[in-house]
Amino acid sequence: MSHPTELNLMMYAEEGLNPTAPNQEALGQEGGAEWRRVHNHVKHCATCRNAVDQLRQETQGLSSALAMATCTSIEIPNPGQFQPKRGLRDLTLATIAVTLTTALVQWSWKALFEELILGGIAWAASTWTPNIYTVSHQIFLFMQEEGIDMFYNHLALIITVIGLLSLFGVSSIWRKSGAVPAVLLTLGVGTTLIGLPPQSHALQIIQQDDSVIVAASETINDTLLITTRTATIHGDIMGNLFVAAEDIEVTGDISGNLLTVADNVTISGSIGGMTVSLADTIIFEDANIAGDLWLAGDTIKLDATSETQGNLASFSSSLAMKAKIAKDMLVAAERVVVSGAIGGNLNAATKHISLLDYATVGGDIIYRTSTQDQLVLGDDVIIQGEIDYQGKPQNFQARNRFQSDRFYLWELLWFVGAFVVGWLLFTLAPSLGRVALGHGKESVKTAGIGFLVLVTVPIVAVIIAITVIGLPLSFITIVAWLTAWYLAKIVLAHLIGRSILAGRSEHSGLVPALFVGLIIVSIAINLPFLGGVLNLLATILGLGLMAQLWLNRDSREPEAG
Repeated sequence: MSHPTELNLMMYAEEGLNPTAPNQEALGQEGGAEWRRVHNHVKHCATCRNAVDQLRQETQGLSSALAMATCTSIEIPNPGQFQPKRGLRDLTLATIAVTLTTALVQWSWKALFEELILGGIAWAASTWTPNIYTVSHQIFLFMQEEGIDMFYNHLALIITVIGLLSLFGVSSIWRKSGAVPAVLLTLGVGTTLIGLPPQSHALQIIQQDDSVIVAASETINDTLLITTRTATIHGDIMGNLFVAAEDIEVTGDISGNLLTVADNVTISGSIGGMTVSLADTIIFEDANIAGDLWLAGDTIKLDATSETQGNLASFSSSLAMKAKIAKDMLVAAERVVVSGAIGGNLNAATKHISLLDYATVGGDIIYRTSTQDQLVLGDDVIIQGEIDYQGKPQNFQARNRFQSDRFYLWELLWFVGAFVVGWLLFTLAPSLGRVALGHGKESVKTAGIGFLVLVTVPIVAVIIAITVIGLPLSFITIVAWLTAWYLAKIVLAHLIGRSILAGRSEHSGLVPALFVGLIIVSIAINLPFLGGVLNLLATILGLGLMAQLWLNRDSREPEAG
């Protein structure tokens, strides 16, 4: 029995799906006979019947797929749904960024300058250096007369850099979704915050050759900085007051701190914070100080109507103290006369000290003079504590530091601290442990770079500090410079130890090299006569090594790769 061809079976399967379809009539007599012949054969042939069933299943599947494609359209996904929604996020981030930046600048001005730097100036005033007030006064006057050009040039540089960075940032995000509202909001919020700073952080600067007078009827609701020849403050300052002049008179009320650098200073007003004054002559008349007094000059006088709620630290040639000091009094002078009241201890290093009648000391008297009888007490002096004579002041006598236990204690503390810091430094920054001094011209080059870093960085920091916006950057620069100064000898010590141990072993460890190098450096910088020079040379070389490592950082990256 012959079987139909595959084509006949396929045609039969398609027609068999709908026997009543009009396509069967279109087959004609010959087509109909052929269809009946195949139909009769399929009834009796199981093989052909199975083939027809499979063909019908395939045809049905194809028909269903074509029906779905005709009736249901495939939805094309929206490309936008895969993109992040930047609008609200950019607005939020821009607002947060502007707010944090403005807050950081304002905090930097308040915390870094008004607190830390002012505290640093007060600490520096405690170092009794002859004529320090004259030197400081001349520096301020130089800044007043010659520094205005540096001020404008530096300010222009800062504005240019900020402008370029802003344009670059705007150009990089301008075409992004939601960028226009974000930029407009940033500009609006930034302009508002800069244009309307809080009064507690405002600053007013007066620079002129003529006399500056703040009338008694005038009130300044800003922190005021004055550089002039003569300054007279009769009005009230609702903030801090910084004055550099030849003659200064303050009779008004200052709500914040007072800092003066001059030849002659007279204060008879009320100061809400601490007072730091460097001058040839400092006089307090009917003054009321809420904070501490830090004074350095030639002649210092406090009358009986003056009063301070804090401590008094005075460094001068002569001190006449008739005022009321609520806490302790620390004084270093050639001659000290006390006729007022001291609430705490009196600590003095002087050639002669006198407590006149009715003077009162609420605590102990601790003094250093050439002889014990240089303390003279009046008949009606009241001392509630004890009198402790501690011998001759160290600056009045030549002492061999090598005979002092304190010298060895401090050297041990320095060595341990330098070792720990060095270990952490070379562990976190291994590249510092691979610096080399070189020979000949290379070593001279390293020393030259170190000398430039040592000298120029403080000068640049002072120039930056002329502008208000540059004060935080100036503070950061000084901190980084002091940190590098401290680390300089440690870096050089490790280099020396590594060089010495290199001949004994191919790979000298960090701990032995650092230990040996610190011992050598410690001995060298404490040698009599030569110690100071070697200390300076070690600092210069260490700074040069670190500076060269930083300058050559780009050339080292390909080598590392």
